[in-house]
Amino acid sequence: MDGRAILRSIMARKNIKIGNMADALGYKRQTFANWMQYNKMTLDKFCEAAEYLGCDVVLIDRETGEIYR
Repeated sequence: MDGRAILRSIMARKNIKIGNMADALGYKRQTFANWMQYNKMTLDKFCEAAEYLGCDVVLIDRETGEIYR
């Protein structure tokens, strides 16, 4: 699953529209919609969106299972 699919899934569960999220994060609605449509969101913007959705972005070491936030 790619980043936009993850964000869309969470947004759907929380009933959050792209326009509302764009407004809350201070981006133009069309710009944010394009990032989501073409999967062109930077990691910083992805983390910002996750924060707004009340989620953490983590990396998990495959060998040790250690979680990095």
